[in-house]
Amino acid sequence: GMLSLGGLTTITAAASRGLAQRSRALVLNGITAISDDVADGLQRHQGLLYLNGITHLSEPAAKSLASHDGDIYLQGLRELPDEIARAFARLKERLYLDASVSLSPAAFAALGSKAERTQPDGLRFQ
Repeated sequence: GMLSLGGLTTITAAASRGLAQRSRALVLNGITAISDDVADGLQRHQGLLYLNGITHLSEPAAKSLASHDGDIYLQGLRELPDEIARAFARLKERLYLDASVSLSPAAFAALGSKAERTQPDGLRFQ
């Protein structure tokens, strides 16, 4: 089932580990930033992971999330640096970004040239 906690604005590492075990679809769109420890907890989740409120990720957080088993929605990111794109290149499933995200040619190449426009205005990399 889906667990939607859109009103949640912060999360601890312990809570992220607990939530990762609870639901096939985990919606945490109210969170605007996550620590590396929280990302490490969320990587254990299996299924859809919605983190559309996040505007910036560290490289360690991206590496943790790239181990996640399922689609990840990060449509709040405004730019995806090359090192973050390389981390997400390991993601087995799809990564959803907003169409306005700033990607260098190297970042775009790392994610794969198969970018698809999603509804209404996003990019999907698989």
